[in-house]
Order: sequence, then structure tokens, then C-alpha cells
Amino acid sequence: MQLGLSVPIAGLTFVIAPTLPNQSSEAVAALQLYGLSLFPMSFYTVLSAALRGSERMGLFTIVNLVTALMQVGLVWLMVKPQSSIILLAQLLLGIQVLSSSFAGWLCYVKLPGFRDIWRFSYNAIAAILRNSGPIAFLGFLTILYQKLGLYLLATMDGAAATGLFSAAMRVVEAPKVFHVALLGALFPAMAQAHTQLIGKLETDSRGKAFSFSWGLLLAIAGIISVVLYQLSEPIISILFGRGFESSILALKILAWILIPFTVNIYLSLLFLAARKEKQIIFAISASLIILTILNIIWIPRWGVVGASWSALIAEFIQAGMYLILRKKINNASSNIFDEAGALGLEA
Repeated sequence: MQLGLSVPIAGLTFVIAPTLPNQSSEAVAALQLYGLSLFPMSFYTVLSAALRGSERMGLFTIVNLVTALMQVGLVWLMVKPQSSIILLAQLLLGIQVLSSSFAGWLCYVKLPGFRDIWRFSYNAIAAILRNSGPIAFLGFLTILYQKLGLYLLATMDGAAATGLFSAAMRVVEAPKVFHVALLGALFPAMAQAHTQLIGKLETDSRGKAFSFSWGLLLAIAGIISVVLYQLSEPIISILFGRGFESSILALKILAWILIPFTVNIYLSLLFLAARKEKQIIFAISASLIILTILNIIWIPRWGVVGASWSALIAEFIQAGMYLILRKKINNASSNIFDEAGALGLEA
């Protein structure tokens, strides 16, 4: 399935890349080249899912750590300010091949029976499509929501503005690794403990542990937001140097996005564990529409700053929608428990 999806997307990348406005010939070539990374990424996605599904989180962490170290190390050694973006695309493609090969070797060596599961079945494909279709659609919406500001800046304001916004966004995305790692590890437990009644899920012992993790992440997000806001100037100066001064204000705005992001990632995983995909689709779709409208209005006026405010406001709106949906579901759950209790008394 992964390879089948990669073929048309990579093909579309080759066709569409030359038509994108405000892009250099090197940027187009780099995009076309990096589109090929979808093929090794297909293997990496399945292999890392096998490690998580078998609860080998230590091996999963090693794979991700090795991938990150290869990216940082090779880019630091080989990419210089005067280097071509095509070189960067080549390096990232090669790293994706290496990390996928490493993940495959670990699965082959450490997972019993892994070498025997490579069988193709149309029935299995159909079952996977039925079960994972809504989640795949959610993944598509989430990626589109997260990257929309970059896409619109690239087409409406050019590569320079995109780079300035990306610099600030990269700084903010780094602390999100803690959220993704912790909640990603907790999600299998959420899925095992899930029920159609979210309120009930959060009242048992495991639910209290989930809520504690959420509170801890909120506290960490608040502290990091303050630090990024106060130290935005030296952070941008140290990481990116001269020419990125406009990223400082963007970072001051985007630093606060970590707080609603914590709410969104926790509640979306909670809804997903309870098989409430429709609520997640509604929240992401509505915030995506709002984000699109704000970007279209504010990017021509304020450029990078407009894109930053658009992202922050849309994230807070999404958090508000999740909280409202959670309250409605909890109220419905309480009503069901009350009705069940009344029926028991009558019986």
C-alpha cells in the first residue's frame, strides 16, 4: 500500500514542481529529487510501525535517534552556505535509504518471525484499507494543516519569506518532539483502555495517568514558550545568523503555539483511541479553513508575521473546538450512565 501510494505522488511531484510560482530551477530539481524519498520512506514507516506495534520502544527510539544523528552530522559536514539545495536533497534522500535499511536490519534481527511475514494478500490489503482509511485521511488533513503556511508563503511571497518563516517554525517544532515521543508511547495503552465513553476512560487508573501526562506536557509547554519568547533574538542569531532578523518576531509569536498544540495532540489521540475520528476530522477541517482564510488575507499584507499570527490563532481555535467536543462527549457519557442507573433501579 505504501509503495502503491508513493508511485502516483512521486509522479505528480515531477509534473507539478516546474509549475510552482516563485521557485528557482534548483528548487524545482531538488523537489523532484526528494520526491523519490517516498519509496524508502514507505519501508521506514512500516518497519517503525512494526517496532512500535510489538512494543519494542527502545529499538524504535534507537532508529529515530540514528536517523536524526545522520541528518545532523552529514548536513553539518557536507552542506555549506554556498552549497546547492540539490546537494541537500541528495543527502536527505541518501539518509532516508540508510535509515530504512537500518530499521529493516533491526526488525530482521530482533523481531521473531519478522522474516516470514512478507506475504502479499488482496484480502489483507482490503482489510487494512477499511480499518485505516479514516486514520489515513486524518493524517493527510494534519500534514496539510501543519504545512499550509509554508505552501502559501512559497507561492504568494517567494522563497525568502518561506525560509524566514521556516526558521522560526523549526525552533518551535523542536520541543514538540517531547510531546510526540511521550504521547506516541502512551497511545497503545490508550487504545487498549479505550471505550466509546471518553469520560469513563479518563476516570480509571490509566486515564488518570494519561491526564497527568497531559498536565505535565502543558506545564512544560508553558515554560518552553516563555523561554523561546524571551530568548528569541539570541536563538535565531546563533542558529541562523545574519539575514534572519525577521524570524525573531515570527518566533516570538509562534512560541505560544506550544500551549494549544499540547491540548490538540492529547485530545486528538484520546478521541482516536475512543474511535471518535469524526470529531477529529471536524476540528482539523474547521481550523484548516480558518487558517487558509487568515493566510490569504494576511500574507499579502504582513508576510511572515501574517503567516505566524494565522498559525497561532488557528491552533488556539482548534484547541477550543477540541475542548468543546470533549465536554459534549463527557456530558453524553454522564447521561448514559444516569439512564443506565435508573433502569437498574427500576429493574
